[in-house]
Amino acid sequence: MRKKISVIMPVYKVPEIFLRRSIQCVIKQSYQNFELIIIDDGSPDNSGNICEEFKEIDNRIRVFHIKNSGVSIARNFGLKYAEGEYITFIDSDDLIDKDYLINLYNSIIEYDTDCIVCSCKYIKSRNDIIENKKNNFKTKIYNQNSAIEILCHMKHPYQHIEVTSVWGKLYKSKIAKQIKFNEEMVLAEDFAYNLEYFQKINKIVFLQYQGYGYRIREDSAINSIYNFRMIKTIRQLKIMIEKYAQKEYSADLIARVINIAFIILIKCSKSGNKTDYKEIMNLIKQYRFNVICNYKARFKVKVACVLSYLKK
Repeated sequence: MRKKISVIMPVYKVPEIFLRRSIQCVIKQSYQNFELIIIDDGSPDNSGNICEEFKEIDNRIRVFHIKNSGVSIARNFGLKYAEGEYITFIDSDDLIDKDYLINLYNSIIEYDTDCIVCSCKYIKSRNDIIENKKNNFKTKIYNQNSAIEILCHMKHPYQHIEVTSVWGKLYKSKIAKQIKFNEEMVLAEDFAYNLEYFQKINKIVFLQYQGYGYRIREDSAINSIYNFRMIKTIRQLKIMIEKYAQKEYSADLIARVINIAFIILIKCSKSGNKTDYKEIMNLIKQYRFNVICNYKARFKVKVACVLSYLKK
């Protein structure tokens, strides 16, 4: 008998048409043995009522309403109540192919792995045009060390693979439920989660299958303006560096953290918050030489580190 898959979907201020399509594409899956756990993260619009509407027509849907706390807390809530032997995350404005679950399930069984990653398609929000480029790669298998290196340097095995995100993946529940999303982080929380997960597995498989549709939105977290919680993210990233300082991949982790720090630095510079700007720069200054000396680090991050010497 096929094992149950728990689909975890946090919901907050999603346009109704996107939310409905997202839930519908889960309901219409060819793989029937799943539960859809929807966490209404205190959404001030009609999202909560829409979720309840779907729950009434499909008993595989469970809806929880919590006060607005952020996507990490919502996902942790979903992990707590997930009953499936496998777990996958879907953003509430994204889409999945009707055979998405069955393809990921069959693959995780076939390759006897702890994590399956599929390729994705990019959806333009305004007109729902899907950028569906043909992939010419074959399925690839990586051990733990290689997977962590790919994660840290974002050197994707091929086009349209998003290693950092938690969507587009199938996890084993017995491992996934041991890990919590960092609730202090508003950026890179997916990266932090996957770093923890990858340390607990032997291998990971990247599929040629392009089954996840990621919607590109202007109001996504990466495009958000600077807020006070971003400095908390910087502090958590610094803790991560210190926590894994003795690991063989510590240099790779530093390169990724500094990459994220530059993203937040740009946002902070636009906000005029000089105190936070100085704290972020101090982190960059502390580790920029390490990044410059890391031959595996991304070129643009190295350039940013070199240019940072020109800043006060």
